[in-house]
Amino acid sequence: MKQNAGGSMEGYEAEYLDEIARQAGWNYEYHYDTWENCFELLKDGQIDLVFGAEYSKERERDFDFSAYSVGWELSVLYVREDNDMVFYEDYQSFDGIHVGILKNSYQADAFALFAAKKGFSYVPVEYGSTREAAKAIDEGKIDAMVTGSLSYQPHLKLVASFEQDPFYIMVTEGNRALLDPLNDALRKIKTTDPAFESRLYEKYYGDSSASVQPMFTRQEAEYVRNRPVLKVASKTDWEPYEYWNPQISQYSGVNILILQKIAEISGIQFEFKGVKAGQNSESILNSGEVDLIASVAPAQRLSRDRNRTAPYLNVPMIQAMNGNCLQKAQPERVALSQSWKFMEDFFLEQQGIKEIIWYKDTKECLKAVCRGKADVTLIDTFSASALQQNQWLNNLIISRGKETDVPISIAVSSKTDPVLTDVLNKCILLISQKEINHAYQTAQAQLLDVRKEQMKKQNLIAIPLILLLFVIGVWLLYLMHRKKLERALTLDLLTGSFNLQHFKIRAQKLLRENKGNSYYLVKLDVMHFKMVNQRYGTAIGDRLLVMIANCGKRYLRPWEVLARIGDDQFVALVTIETARKVLRNVDHIQQEFKEALQLDSDIIVKCGAYKIEDSDEPVSFMIDKATIAHRCVKQSPKKHYAVYNEKLSEQIQRENQIESEMEAALKNGEFQIYLQPQVELSTLHPCGAEALIRWVKPDGSRRLPDEFIPLFERNGFIEKLDLYVLEQICKWLGDRIRKNEQILPISVNQSRYLLNDTNYLSTVQNIIGRYGIPRHWIELEMTESLYLENMDHLLAVIERLHQLGLRLSIDDFGSGYSSLNLLGEIPADVLKLDRAFMKNCDHSGPKRLIVQKLVELARELHIKVICEGVETKQQEAFLQEIGCDAAQGFLYARPMPIGQFDQYLREQQRMGREQPDFLPANP
Repeated sequence: MKQNAGGSMEGYEAEYLDEIARQAGWNYEYHYDTWENCFELLKDGQIDLVFGAEYSKERERDFDFSAYSVGWELSVLYVREDNDMVFYEDYQSFDGIHVGILKNSYQADAFALFAAKKGFSYVPVEYGSTREAAKAIDEGKIDAMVTGSLSYQPHLKLVASFEQDPFYIMVTEGNRALLDPLNDALRKIKTTDPAFESRLYEKYYGDSSASVQPMFTRQEAEYVRNRPVLKVASKTDWEPYEYWNPQISQYSGVNILILQKIAEISGIQFEFKGVKAGQNSESILNSGEVDLIASVAPAQRLSRDRNRTAPYLNVPMIQAMNGNCLQKAQPERVALSQSWKFMEDFFLEQQGIKEIIWYKDTKECLKAVCRGKADVTLIDTFSASALQQNQWLNNLIISRGKETDVPISIAVSSKTDPVLTDVLNKCILLISQKEINHAYQTAQAQLLDVRKEQMKKQNLIAIPLILLLFVIGVWLLYLMHRKKLERALTLDLLTGSFNLQHFKIRAQKLLRENKGNSYYLVKLDVMHFKMVNQRYGTAIGDRLLVMIANCGKRYLRPWEVLARIGDDQFVALVTIETARKVLRNVDHIQQEFKEALQLDSDIIVKCGAYKIEDSDEPVSFMIDKATIAHRCVKQSPKKHYAVYNEKLSEQIQRENQIESEMEAALKNGEFQIYLQPQVELSTLHPCGAEALIRWVKPDGSRRLPDEFIPLFERNGFIEKLDLYVLEQICKWLGDRIRKNEQILPISVNQSRYLLNDTNYLSTVQNIIGRYGIPRHWIELEMTESLYLENMDHLLAVIERLHQLGLRLSIDDFGSGYSSLNLLGEIPADVLKLDRAFMKNCDHSGPKRLIVQKLVELARELHIKVICEGVETKQQEAFLQEIGCDAAQGFLYARPMPIGQFDQYLREQQRMGREQPDFLPANP
């Protein structure tokens, strides 16, 4: 943090504090001093807070910490850049060095533990600030310094990183008047803008020395120091990536610029050698004529192939597809330009393309797709942008998905030193997306200059002909664009069905001309269409939409009409006869979609209908009423359609009210965490708890979970709520760990939205890591219906969660269409029997037998069983008799707020019911 020319503070800390001030209504007065002095001033009450302090037990004796971290930092060891005695992770060379450390800093303690673990000794030299320690290195008074990775030290060399920890805001102990609004402000920042910290980090520390210096080992540094000039095979005609630039008489392009950046980072020199079309780069590499090939496909398993680097570039691609091929789950014939021939094995083996048809250039590929000679072509986005007005491209369906991107690596000759691959990989890691974008911009500008120069050399006699062609071209473009405009005004360009505006006109006309018919206005969409796009890609999603439109057209008669009005939403004006016909075949239609697209999860279409009584009623009103019925039917997993009535309208009004309040309620802390204990049946000691959510409004009134949870599961807000619960539970557990109080495993519900989010695993890791919670204390609950919906994808997520050390449970088992196969297929840690099993269990022999057999089966599979809804001692005795592990229900305790649960645990301890296995590991 520093003061700018205008007198304002700027930097990571300043911007973070400004946002806290905006939330809390604070103003600041800044004070500069050493860490040691700042702690003393804070302790004496002369300053109010310190930003960026790591937590330690010693500090907690005198200070309170914010409930939320305000960033993360690595502890690192630096030496002088010209130090030829100490290298990255060369621990023997660390022995006996003089190391500058900051007085009372967290890094000093962390480095002492690191040195003991790695077996080297050092001489600590204390300094009051990082600036003093850095100056001492420059003057040769010390050999190295320990600091945080966010301290920008561009003139020093990083040789070790040994700890990554969160840092907090620290206040005087017991200062609740400051700590409470601080925690509230931080909670609001983290819930309303989860990317706030990462944006600040990239803005202020994206170019820190810890992220732009290659961390070479001794062997790698010696190789770089004694390097020869490396010869690199480069293509002469692959624009804009690699090509010969006659203007500057050297090779140019995106790849060349990135390789030059690698040379700048490493100090290695590259000399480029041209490879013409048809020449085999691999044979040139194997013959020893060159040391590297600038562009090859990456190895499928990099760790097993020392002759390939990690990808340094992902070339973004688009798919241009013939509309007739949308019914195919996987296009079979792919047209590719000859410029991609060197990646043939990659396309066939790693992208699963069945047949490649090679053409001279991109334009020929487009022609082939339009004429039906190929199903699809892949075009890099640079070439696509240059062909925006191409008639062939404009006649195709365009889609973009990351799964079609092409990674580019460097091939390394087996005759070079094996260490070269490691050197190149470390440099590739340091190339930012910003630098890659700059390479694209520079390459495009260079290529434009080349084109201008070529045009200047054209014969001036061609100018009149060019002008004539230009006039003709403008006229043709006008005619073409007029046709496109007319089409855009009436049709949805993806599906070819009408758009909303034209649907209203067409529907009103049909109603006016066919007053004798009984019409329905129907609205429909695909359940969880967002997940289809996320899991299978937008290309599959687009094909599904086209199939729905085509299916609708198949059933419609001349006096009926269909339109796509947005995303996966369609509306149709149909007679009662057509509506009945479609509903009779809906299961067959959905199965047809699933099989055609080769999906492993079901396609479910939901419809809302409004029976039209007044044909003069505005069509927009009819759509609104069909929408109300549509929203209601999405609540029921078993119903395909609903018809509008006044009761549905009242229900939607209630839901609209809830949706209008939900964001503010989360921001203002109206969603409160309740915990319901779980009891070990062999000892009747508490062995865990389930986290539940309650909505308590400012006036003390409550909304029941059944009122808002199903709605949140439909509109996606459950994703935010589930992560909020997880964060609050981790915060609570972290507080108890720091106070050395008893903790129990807590189970937290997770929704289908979260599990289909590609960032889910990293989000969970970050939340748990932020509070330093051992991961086995968190149990993630997933309902049995969720497992049945999307088995393959879920199994992959579960496997990764288990690798992270988290526990998984099947919740509400038996509430739906449970399958015993589920227990054999899913590696769950806990099975929670639904409360329905306990209802009338005392008087139902079959129910008791089912529960007994489920417990026995789970025991054989080494799955812990918790029975929910236990309310009587008779039920408890039965569960103990059959060997059930644990129980949960009103017999033991109702769900209670966290503060009350703390008191519950203290009472259990006083009664001698604490569970030794669930005490914190630290002394």
